[in-house]
Amino acid sequence: MSDLSIEGKDWMMGARILGFMACVLLVLAFSGEMFAADLGVEVRIDKDIYTLGVDTLVLSVSGHNDGPGVYTDVHIALGAPNGSIYEVPGWSTEFMPILSNVYLEHGFLFPMTELSAYEVGDSSLPATEPGQYWFAAAFTSPGTLYFIADISFDWFEVKEAADHWSTGYVEISSGRYYDDEGDWGASVSADGAFIKYDREPELSLNSLLALPIDTCVVTSRDFRIDAGNLDAGDHIDMLGSPDGNASLRRYMEEGEVWYENDDLDDEYYSAGAEYRFVGYGGQDVGAFNVSVVAPQTLELHHPDFGDDVVIDASKAYSVEWRSRGSSDIFLGIDAWDSVTHTERHCSCRCSDDGEFTIPSSIMAQLPTGAWDDYPSLWIARANASPFVASGLTESGYAVVLSLVYGPISLE
Repeated sequence: MSDLSIEGKDWMMGARILGFMACVLLVLAFSGEMFAADLGVEVRIDKDIYTLGVDTLVLSVSGHNDGPGVYTDVHIALGAPNGSIYEVPGWSTEFMPILSNVYLEHGFLFPMTELSAYEVGDSSLPATEPGQYWFAAAFTSPGTLYFIADISFDWFEVKEAADHWSTGYVEISSGRYYDDEGDWGASVSADGAFIKYDREPELSLNSLLALPIDTCVVTSRDFRIDAGNLDAGDHIDMLGSPDGNASLRRYMEEGEVWYENDDLDDEYYSAGAEYRFVGYGGQDVGAFNVSVVAPQTLELHHPDFGDDVVIDASKAYSVEWRSRGSSDIFLGIDAWDSVTHTERHCSCRCSDDGEFTIPSSIMAQLPTGAWDDYPSLWIARANASPFVASGLTESGYAVVLSLVYGPISLE
């Protein structure tokens, strides 16, 4: 490794050092040559992908020396897609370490610590164009490019901000419901949709899954930001059902696109079964492959939809079910606001311990009165697995759920 040592001041020339340092980094990164682990440095960033003008990049670093005491320079550099290399903290393109000729005694330990945070796209970070970047950290002999420990790399991507917010889901559900004629019904169905919005909606599957445990929110649906559905191919396969595989067929009507299979019997849903959804990609959404396990069937104890369920919207309200202590429980009340002519949704996420009380402060936000199928109460035991597909700005989700719902009155 001594042939990597550079003597003299001519190494300060920017073009020369950039080319040389890039070669050294690539050689060390791909040659497989390793230094002793007694001396080490690590660089870390908090995400793999950052959006220009939206995200903040957090840069952290750690170091240790378990060997003999040593003098060293400390380098932390940013590599850009055009081949430029910038040294932290001033983003110099010359060979300028962040710390020079520091002594690391035996037993030195610097735990992973945040070094700085940068607004991606801001001039404080030379990552203002889309592409692949990397941060690297290295120890070198003072004043040279002689590396005395393995170089640490962390790669990331910078992308343009999307002009929309989009997500999607595929699911199989086993539902029991109480209809307006006073009869219980049951069905197993599989469906999916991929939706684009002008901006992130107030309520989405993504935000519902991200709710903290034992909390509720009340939201309204704003149809004005719904920019339309996305095409993910002519069908999506669902594999793993004990009653055989099935396909969710694409349906298109007046510009809307959705996926559905409503020809499934009860045997298609089985608690503990692992369902795999395979999408092959379409005009708007790319391919995906995701699996999720079906939760235990939900058994609702209270309310009893066999009786008229009248709820005082000014008071807290408790829902009870048979606890399984496994999957998350999601429950809520859907109502219609006759003043604003919009849907109002109370949505809660809670532990599977058999009981949850919707706080009075949440209930008080729900409108009273009835219109069409509103209001109604629902509760589901659900498992969800995220997936990434091109064309979606957010994660999509595969969901399997056991659902019970029925009509109520809010007074």
